[in-house]
Amino acid sequence: MGDELAIASATAAVVGGVLVLMRVFSSQVYDVIIIRMTRTWYKAVMDRLDANSRVLDVGIGTATALLRNKDLLDSKKMNFVGVDYDQAYIAAAKAKVHRAGASDQIQVLCKSIFDGDLKSAVREADKSGRADEPFDAAYFSGSWTLMPNPVRALRIAARFVKDDGKLYVTQTFQRQSTPMLGFIKPLLKYVTTIDFGQLHYEKHLDEYLAEAAKPVDGWKLVAEENSVIPNSIDNAYQAARLVVFKKVPAEK
Repeated sequence: MGDELAIASATAAVVGGVLVLMRVFSSQVYDVIIIRMTRTWYKAVMDRLDANSRVLDVGIGTATALLRNKDLLDSKKMNFVGVDYDQAYIAAAKAKVHRAGASDQIQVLCKSIFDGDLKSAVREADKSGRADEPFDAAYFSGSWTLMPNPVRALRIAARFVKDDGKLYVTQTFQRQSTPMLGFIKPLLKYVTTIDFGQLHYEKHLDEYLAEAAKPVDGWKLVAEENSVIPNSIDNAYQAARLVVFKKVPAEK
């Protein structure tokens, strides 16, 4: 009995130690787990963006996925202002951007899309020389369904985007139920430190698209593209999708 208790105690200590380390190194854990996927998502969006685009990146994380596409960032002379509510991710992002020599192209700040002072904070951080102009685009990379109200977050982001600009969302959506995943996914935050959120199905996406298309403040957000992202997740259970919204006057 004594040996069993000792083994159990040692196991608990090891597991506890691992969890503590994962929290200390949360930004590194984030990069290891999701960057292979999100770098592909960024490329899909950046391929569609015009040269000289200014982009509001909502949920930029550690900025690693964006920096993995620095060739596009440079060749198309784009500027990104990224926000994320996780201070550890933003600290890592600032360091990575500095090391990459991209501080004039990428600015990051620890804010939420729902913060009332976001507009002034973004204007202060922007180094593009066009801080008083609306953005050409906004982008949610895997962050959209983590929002407490995804459609409201989209509408707030739309206020930062010019009238003929676009809003991009890349996200995985379930096609059918995966046994136990609905229970396990929310708990992964406590193991990996990454908030994967709840399961969202393609039927939920259809509901979000319908809600976004309702007129609010003189505008509606209409999805002009909703497609599976090439070279990313695409199986019987789930698919990574790219949704592109455009702003349409309410009367149209």
